[in-house]
Amino acid sequence: MSLDFNRLCLRCMSPAVSQGYCLNCGAPVGFAQEPAFALTPGSILDGRYLVGGVLGHGGFGITYLGLDLKHETRVAIKEFMPADAAGRAPGQLKVTARKGEDFQYGLSRFFDEARTIYRYRNHANIVHIYKLFRENGTAYYVMEYLQGCDLRRYLKIRGGRLGFQELMTIVLPVMDALEYVHGDHVIHRDVSPDNIYLGDTVKLIDFGAARTAFAGQSKSFSIILKRGFAPEEQYRSHGRQGPWTDIYALAGTMYMALSGTMVPEAPERLVSDRLEDIRTLVPELPAQAGSALMTALAVRAESRYQRVTDFRGALLGKSEKTQWGDDPQSAFRIYGIGGFYAGASLTSRETLWVGRDPQTCQLVYPQTARGVSRRHLKLYLDGARNQMILEDLHSSFGTWVNGQRIPGGVPVSLKSGDRFSFGEQEIFEVDVLGW
Repeated sequence: MSLDFNRLCLRCMSPAVSQGYCLNCGAPVGFAQEPAFALTPGSILDGRYLVGGVLGHGGFGITYLGLDLKHETRVAIKEFMPADAAGRAPGQLKVTARKGEDFQYGLSRFFDEARTIYRYRNHANIVHIYKLFRENGTAYYVMEYLQGCDLRRYLKIRGGRLGFQELMTIVLPVMDALEYVHGDHVIHRDVSPDNIYLGDTVKLIDFGAARTAFAGQSKSFSIILKRGFAPEEQYRSHGRQGPWTDIYALAGTMYMALSGTMVPEAPERLVSDRLEDIRTLVPELPAQAGSALMTALAVRAESRYQRVTDFRGALLGKSEKTQWGDDPQSAFRIYGIGGFYAGASLTSRETLWVGRDPQTCQLVYPQTARGVSRRHLKLYLDGARNQMILEDLHSSFGTWVNGQRIPGGVPVSLKSGDRFSFGEQEIFEVDVLGW
């Protein structure tokens, strides 16, 4: 059904305006946009996107609520608008660069990184980007509009602290997202409570396209850092960054969520490390989790976990070695009972990833497979417990074991004769060999 544009509120994009005010959000018609240099509500971008109220703004950009006029759905629109390097006259569309070299470098990086993130638009735990374009002398990308709140706000609602089990339901999807992009040689560089969004699913947002845009290029480098989450290598113009950089930031986020206390700034820790052991602040924390967290928060990068999979395994009390199985004779076999692989069988000793992504999955489904996520589930052997494990990778449509839907990110033990299913009619039976 078409929207009634005569009643459309540009602040919240609800058709609820009556007598000059929105009945949904209370905004008056012709509300003042903040900041003053933001786009005027009602502006049209790319001939398709109606600009609404500002959702948030920082040193490098403005995010607006928008409406996709083609599909009549809400979207979020991010504009590259570095406050120190550009400006815009009130009521105008065009952005004027004040620091030409810095602006152009940042603009290029903003667009390039957004284009990179666009490749991950089918991952359940990464914010989806629909469109990238240049206009008004700057760049924009259009994203899904998320309803919910970020982890920082959620912590305030919950009194500033979370228990370990609840926190892991948030952290495990973030780890899966990070592991996915790290495999593509991309690092987030800005993991923090502000950039973990909680809604119907956990989403990792704001990949720092603008936050890293001036690194090594401008004297404004220091302002791209989030104190308490950025490791020491991000404070150096030539610091070697990698997955360990995101691991430190995620560990800092966990430390804050568990204890209610921020990790001291990394440069201070280099001089005198006064970080209190998380096991002292949260004595009920599982021992292996406390130890893993402190390792991930090591000041020097070489002393931290180098891969997300190692950090996750240590947090959960299992190592990569035990997941592969200690018995050289152990293996598992799956038989296709229904669906695309009906009648086929596959035997493996190693972790088996299942989904539509040919780059990371061994059991690959066509892109047209309904109900099958890009990376849907994984199967592996836990040699320490002599078990076969199935783990749903926070898929969009779920996985069932013996008719019961299992939670995403939680390892589930399988035995010979068990059946698991997903998608429209993908059904497999399990046979555990050698135990």
